[in-house]
Amino acid sequence: MAYETREGQEIKVISIEVSRLTEIFNDYSKDFPYELLSVLNFLEYDIVRNSRVLELEG
Repeated sequence: MAYETREGQEIKVISIEVSRLTEIFNDYSKDFPYELLSVLNFLEYDIVRNSRVLELEG
């Protein structure tokens, strides 16, 4: 799947704050059956593990 800008250019790299990522996954977890929450957790951690760290806090 490719993501594109409104002008039709393919997006190659994005940045998202971890707090926003956590918020999104917390929102989605409310709609998931309990049995599938571990899959959602693995997906969240996989996204973070495969991301480039741009800034550290503290």
